[in-house]
Amino acid sequence: MKHIIFDIIRQKFLQQKRAKGYYKNTLFTVMTWIGVLYMAGVLLTLGFLLDNILEEIHLDQNPVELTGNVFLYLYLGGTLIRIIMQQLQRIQIHTYQHLPIHRKTLINYLIITPVLHPFNYLLLFMAIPFAIQSVSKYYDAGVAVNYVCCMTFMICFNHLAAGYLKRKLSSEWIGVLILSLIIATFICMEFFGGISLCKISRACMLWTITHAYGMLIPLSIVIIAYIANFQYLFHNRYVEKFDINKNHKIKTYRLEFLDRFGLIGDIIGMEIKLLLRHKKSKSLFYMSFFFLFFGLLYYLDPIYKNNPGWLFFCAIYVVGTFMIMFGQMVISWDSSHFDGLMTNNISIENYLKANLYIMQIMNICFFILSSPYFIIGWHIVAYHIAACLFNIGVLAYFILYFAIYNSKRIDLKNNSAFNYQGFSFKNFFILLPLFLPVIIIAILHIWLNTYVILGAFALMGVIGLCLQKYWLRICINKFNQKKYALLEGFRQNE
Repeated sequence: MKHIIFDIIRQKFLQQKRAKGYYKNTLFTVMTWIGVLYMAGVLLTLGFLLDNILEEIHLDQNPVELTGNVFLYLYLGGTLIRIIMQQLQRIQIHTYQHLPIHRKTLINYLIITPVLHPFNYLLLFMAIPFAIQSVSKYYDAGVAVNYVCCMTFMICFNHLAAGYLKRKLSSEWIGVLILSLIIATFICMEFFGGISLCKISRACMLWTITHAYGMLIPLSIVIIAYIANFQYLFHNRYVEKFDINKNHKIKTYRLEFLDRFGLIGDIIGMEIKLLLRHKKSKSLFYMSFFFLFFGLLYYLDPIYKNNPGWLFFCAIYVVGTFMIMFGQMVISWDSSHFDGLMTNNISIENYLKANLYIMQIMNICFFILSSPYFIIGWHIVAYHIAACLFNIGVLAYFILYFAIYNSKRIDLKNNSAFNYQGFSFKNFFILLPLFLPVIIIAILHIWLNTYVILGAFALMGVIGLCLQKYWLRICINKFNQKKYALLEGFRQNE
């Protein structure tokens, strides 16, 4: 069986390597790996510093006990994040059905190979140094090894549990809602009295890593998760099994209020339906709401209190998070039916204007949703107003212009997480306007008042809105130049 699984992995690699877009994505793949190596370096450094950091935070408990307090939360939180981010492994079973390969082998391939992905084990770059430096200091080398093994089993369980829940539940967001409510319930009981999951977590982890047979517990949990995945895939190995006793209801979205805006309203309605009907776009849409909490990392941190450049960067990202994520591929979303769009009686001006309006409207919506940050202080109000005007009057045109250069096809049926379809090195250029204000404000802050600088950025946004026809004309001309390159690129399946 092992030999067959390795052959399937090799064939999967050759399939990707022989795809048309493999070498086009080389630069993006290299940049992705550079980002992963950077993250691994950060976690490795944190692993060596974590012992000293935790000793300063709490004097009554040692660092190992402190990490034990959040161990069960890591189990729940890790599963929650993987349900959102993890992409399910797929295989074209019909290409192997005529070969002497047992179905159990194919099922094991679907379950085991994603668990072996090196990206899953980035957390060990922090756990191993911490175990060597801290766990072995307070206990012994054997306990340190158990600690690393426990973290490894936790990663495996998170992966298997998330895969099972995504397959079992009718919608992955039901699993997200259930786990979120469970975590929120435990946190509320932690603060307002009741069952303390931290105490239970600490006791369970310390018993597991300090006893000889303690590793049997996390190992058993992983085995149970594996069996649950195997049984589900084995009993549903035929496509027809998924449709038994299921009444599928077709969801329709009738956005009648857009009819009053004519053809542009029809295009906006079509884009909204596309956004809400497909896995990749819908996952990205829901994920953008999580980035609303990005402001908590900056607004409540005293390090950034007197740093207006980074505060404005945070405001731009919080207010424009959907615009930035959606706008980078605003043309690519239509790649599967782009030929039909170009043959219909739809002018390029109306098409681009509709997409621009979606980005600007969603920017205003996220400005309203981020209004709870205003309780922090009036300076946050100023940052968000300036960021909102700068986004809709400057950044929206910049994103729309560079989105025209993206000629990579997107399969809307795939999830957004760990799926880099539609991305290339050009997407990194779109992020430049997010960092330019940080540099500009940092320089001007030496001579000018912060509110004067924010007013200048807001004025730039107002001027950009007044010159909208001019900027749209530039985008239309560029679209006409790149139209045939877009058509050719969207026809290629990578």
